[in-house]
Amino acid sequence: ARIYGGFITHEDVVRAFYAKLTDKSIAEQVETLMQSKLVALLLANEGLTVEAADLDREYAASKRMFEASPKLQGLSFEDMLRQETGYSPDAYKKSPTFFTIVGVFQLGRKLVPDDAAGKCYEDDKDYYGPIYEFRHILLRGTDDPALKTSIRSKSDAKTEALKVRQRIDGGEKFEDMVKLLSDDQRTKFSGGLLAKWTLREIKNRESLAPDLPKMEPGYIGGPMESSAGWHVIKLESIQPAPPMSEDIVRDLRRRRALIAFDKAWQAAARGVNP
Repeated sequence: ARIYGGFITHEDVVRAFYAKLTDKSIAEQVETLMQSKLVALLLANEGLTVEAADLDREYAASKRMFEASPKLQGLSFEDMLRQETGYSPDAYKKSPTFFTIVGVFQLGRKLVPDDAAGKCYEDDKDYYGPIYEFRHILLRGTDDPALKTSIRSKSDAKTEALKVRQRIDGGEKFEDMVKLLSDDQRTKFSGGLLAKWTLREIKNRESLAPDLPKMEPGYIGGPMESSAGWHVIKLESIQPAPPMSEDIVRDLRRRRALIAFDKAWQAAARGVNP
């Protein structure tokens, strides 16, 4: 290009751009390019490519899933892209970031072909269900000296949680205890209702895993410790894993491909050519 009568190259623009970035931002940009290159190598090894139709398909699928989320109503997918990435839709489709995402999906199609999706779903079913829904009563506590003036100690929180558990065991309603005593303002007025957890998430929680075999709706557990304090919990419901769907197959492919990509990324020789 010519600016004010002089020539400026693509390299000049890139150097000027990167001169304005922090070291952290430059490292993130370089890592993005490295990951894009690694995905291209993995695709080539499998005889796969990313075509324009693949980019369009995955963009449309991402938009559909975004628009289907009740939590995201009122925000357009295009506005979200601009806010999160700074890209217009067309520029996003051409970006190394989106190439990496779509390349991973292509690898996932190879790892989980259509005729193997059913078996993969059964093998990984505890990622999707049963789905456990809990309520909780939080007795907030901390051992941080800077916070002890405004929050009870962990030991005092445990004592209070034991008292709550005794009252529930004595016949008082769990939901009444939530309104009266829970320190979790986010859930206090919804009966202490928490986000839903899958079977795998339950298995990964040391405090809950031992009681898993005896859990059924109405089960009362605790007190259980967390970084926030001590909790008394109630299992509200157990819902079966959903039937296999297009979205679940996409998630299966994405997760298995990400595991394969992460292994390749950890094994790859990485660095910057000076």
